[in-house]
Formats: sequence, C-alpha cells, structure tokens
Amino acid sequence: LHAAIACIVFTAFSLVSCFLLVPCLRAFKAWRIRRSRIQEASARLLDASTLRCEHDRDVVMAAVRHSGSQLQHASSVMRADRFVVLAAVKQNGLALQYALSDVHADRTVVFAAVEQNGLALRYA
Repeated sequence: LHAAIACIVFTAFSLVSCFLLVPCLRAFKAWRIRRSRIQEASARLLDASTLRCEHDRDVVMAAVRHSGSQLQHASSVMRADRFVVLAAVKQNGLALQYALSDVHADRTVVFAAVEQNGLALRYA
C-alpha cells in the first residue's frame, strides 16, 4: 500500500514538474534564439552603418559600445578621438590596436584597455 501511494505521488510530482518545466525550457530556448538573431542583425547593421557613416560620431559611438572591434571600420578622425576609443576599449580592450598613435599615449585609454583585457598592453 505504501509503495502504491509513493508511486502515485511520484507520478503526480513528475507530471506537475513536466508541465512546469517544459514551458520554461521552451521559453528559455525561444529567448536564446531571439537574442542570437538580434545580435546577428545588430552586427550586420553596425557593419553596414559604419561603412556609410564612419565619420558620424554618434553612429561610431553606438557601434563601438556594442562591439569595440568596430573601431577598425571608423575613419581616422574617429580613431583619433579619445572618447570614441575609450568607449571601444571599455567594451573590448583589444580595440586599442585600431586606435591612432596619439591615443596610445593617453594613460586613461591604456588603463581602461588593460583593465578590460590584459593582453591590450602589447598595443600600448
């Protein structure tokens, strides 16, 4: 009798767990797929926009805040801008390699790059 009750309780618990767990797993999977698609679309949009608007400071700032390596697509004026480079290296320290040499001498930029990624020290 106790084994039958335990079996019924276990079965009921398993069914409730399935009904609760399966929707959560589906929602999580859908969220991951959505996030992946958004990231891919953002990357394509940033590549296209930086090619057309490489001189527009707002566009370049948005691009490097999303992905510091986008600094490589910016104009030389933007790659010499301390604030643009600082935003890029805060997101990806290795973006320091794309900055112009004037910015390499700025201690704040170099410290931010090294703090984000120690390997950025080789580009200082």
